[in-house]
Amino acid sequence: MTRAIIRVGTRASRLAVTQSMWVVAHLQRAHPDIEFRMVRISTGGDEDRTRPLEQMGGVGVFTKAIEQALLDNEVDMAVHSAKDLPSVMTEGLVLAAVPEREERADAWLSHEGRRIDDTPHGAVVGTSSPRRRAMLLSVRPDLRVRDIRGNVETRIEKLNAGEYDALIMAAAGLNRLDMQQFILHLLPIERFVPAGGQGALAVQCRAADSGVVAIAETINDQATLMAVETERRLLERLGAGCSAAVGCAATVDSDSIRLIASVLNKSGEKRISSERTADLDDRLILADRVAEELHAQGAADLLE
Repeated sequence: MTRAIIRVGTRASRLAVTQSMWVVAHLQRAHPDIEFRMVRISTGGDEDRTRPLEQMGGVGVFTKAIEQALLDNEVDMAVHSAKDLPSVMTEGLVLAAVPEREERADAWLSHEGRRIDDTPHGAVVGTSSPRRRAMLLSVRPDLRVRDIRGNVETRIEKLNAGEYDALIMAAAGLNRLDMQQFILHLLPIERFVPAGGQGALAVQCRAADSGVVAIAETINDQATLMAVETERRLLERLGAGCSAAVGCAATVDSDSIRLIASVLNKSGEKRISSERTADLDDRLILADRVAEELHAQGAADLLE
């Protein structure tokens, strides 16, 4: 009897492959009768490692090629970093599962072991994220922020070589690569509100493939899924893309959910925030209300 095969699309970077291997391992344990084959796919963001992401259009630079492979039936499911997935789902595709979340905070890495508050005036900090740039400048406008591209290992090599005094990176990626020893400290979520979906993985399938969707759902963590859905709804209502300085974090607690969000202009000089809690069943309404509050404070002007 021929063994069923499911092709799993992933970016080719070490971090993306590591994340996808984690997903495949959990799927394999739940479905030992199925063979899961990883298919490495090069994305626009991987092929161009020099231009800042916002100059490349921002939205979908790490996901479009993989989504197209799904639509073209070249793979059966795909694994993304949830923060890379556009807030509006591509027609014909569905978010089938979101496994339990890793650490969602941003991490501070320092060449000389200095914490963010002890970093000297004029120090050079590397990040490729407009959100991290704006949030850093909102609390430390005296620092110099320089764009940095490349995989995790390349960035740390540049830090160790002294090209940067410090880096801000997602703690989740460092943890998944067993490189947490480079984290000096985590940045407080209230000051450095994470990107929507940060720390979470998203398993995407064709909406019509109910059998594959059901298989993916076996590794879903419902609390994480509901939190990510809330964050994505907020980003959709704000019309915020990957190049926007927007952070949001939803936290599920029993039968309630808390959502905090901040929008900044690119220089970090202006910042607006909102925080609300609602019943879990009203999580999408919660996201709508937080978006309304942010718009009332002038979010559209900051997002321009």
